[in-house]
Amino acid sequence: MSTAGASAGTPARSRGRALSKRCLFTVVTPRFLPGALVMLASFLRVHPTFEGDIVVVHWRLPRRLRALMCAVLQRDIRFETASAELRRRVAAIDAVRPPTRFPAAGFYFVDALRLREYDRMLYCDSDLLFRRPVDDLFEAEGELLAARDRPALAGMCREAATFFRVDCAGDAEAHRQDAERTPPAHLANTFNCGLLALDLKRMEATCYEALLAFMTPERFRRVRSADGFLMNSYFAGRQTLVSSSYNFLVGDASVIRAREGLLLDDAKVLHFNEQAKPWLTEEMLQWAVRKDRGKSHKPHPGAFKLWYKAYADLLASAHLQDAARIWMERPKALSPEVSRND
Repeated sequence: MSTAGASAGTPARSRGRALSKRCLFTVVTPRFLPGALVMLASFLRVHPTFEGDIVVVHWRLPRRLRALMCAVLQRDIRFETASAELRRRVAAIDAVRPPTRFPAAGFYFVDALRLREYDRMLYCDSDLLFRRPVDDLFEAEGELLAARDRPALAGMCREAATFFRVDCAGDAEAHRQDAERTPPAHLANTFNCGLLALDLKRMEATCYEALLAFMTPERFRRVRSADGFLMNSYFAGRQTLVSSSYNFLVGDASVIRAREGLLLDDAKVLHFNEQAKPWLTEEMLQWAVRKDRGKSHKPHPGAFKLWYKAYADLLASAHLQDAARIWMERPKALSPEVSRND
């Protein structure tokens, strides 16, 4: 395991600070770097006293970008490269699937489960925006806490083998069957993996190895999901569903309102769960002019305005920090008296 505080280029543990028992975990790629920075900055803004670790899993994220993240956030970050075994299994799955189905980094979240030195972990996608504190998720009871995904919000289930959405057809409790019995045909109460609160003390010691073993080409050949299929299959019946205010799916705002009575202003965390992310210019423009979107998937101007404001605030803060550093490092001008003596 590689551990590095990129802001100083030295191992974080060498600085004498005891490793926190809590952490925020995310996956970062160069393409999603702006989103990750906004997500982390917004988390730190609403949790100013958070003393846990920030852990980032990546694969070949350049050192300069890792250092940039620490500099912009003014925070040490523990960087971990995706494990060799995880990358091997992802490569085997990619070999039997269309390359556009989902990127390899969609599986890197699995490495969160190998960091068993932590007690509680908040896993966050890079396309989140924190609006209010979620401290209670670190204290809540439950092995895994998560909000409903799109089918569950609509009162639907998913096929256990393909993860396709289907009518529950009386199998709403099928997910409660014991693991030793015949696996259920459907998964009910499925959850979105954009934000997960994990109590690692409650999980089996072999959880990480079990998730790796589940990742076979045969299972994922027809599946259009990476994290959702894997986590819902493994934790079926053990998840604790929480309010969508903790993971407000911007692309499903109308469904959330119908199911839970929540509005955008009620969201503690916004999740930009559509393919178009606020910082991806071309995707955003294509999405804005699409003609085939249903009414429930229209752009939400209010949500995007909040993200762009957070991005602007982040850049302004980083600029001011840099300007202050330059000012403090400037040599003091010689006084007139000193000049005359020279």
